[in-house]
Amino acid sequence: MWLIMPFIWGILEAVLLFMVPDVPVSIVTLKRGTKAGIIASIAAAIGAAIGGGAMYYWGQKDLFGVLAIIEKLPAISPQMIDKVIMQMHGARPFIAMLTGSFQGTPYKIYASIASSVNIPIWQISLLTPLIRLPRFLVAVGITSVAAQWARKIITSEKAIFWSAICIWASFYALYWSIMPN
Repeated sequence: MWLIMPFIWGILEAVLLFMVPDVPVSIVTLKRGTKAGIIASIAAAIGAAIGGGAMYYWGQKDLFGVLAIIEKLPAISPQMIDKVIMQMHGARPFIAMLTGSFQGTPYKIYASIASSVNIPIWQISLLTPLIRLPRFLVAVGITSVAAQWARKIITSEKAIFWSAICIWASFYALYWSIMPN
């Protein structure tokens, strides 16, 4: 059961969900440990490949329609979409996709645009897990270190769990308040 949530979250975030799989991956890490967090990261990355494939085909059928819908999501601006379009037309679109995941640029934009720049679906399918996995693994590492530190000063696992939830809620409140949209 604990692998299903990161997997499904990976699919949904690649499509229209606007909270990254770092959230369930970090919860799995907190509850089950680093190794389970790594496995959850892989599940989320595979889910992202499925969702990315859906966005690829949606963009192939109706690029302007899908981008209009994406633009309505929190923290996504027309300028962000324009930047991704320029990056995808550049010499290194996969590097742009990787760095974008660490800069707050949603993967769904890249996946939607990929077919319009003649990137084959098989490349998106194979490379998406490799593009998304590093970010998820960073979440595992940060959560593992933070949990070790928290367990030295907080004895209640429930309190640690709810602290993590509050940290994620604060992160998204800040992110959505500073990102244009």
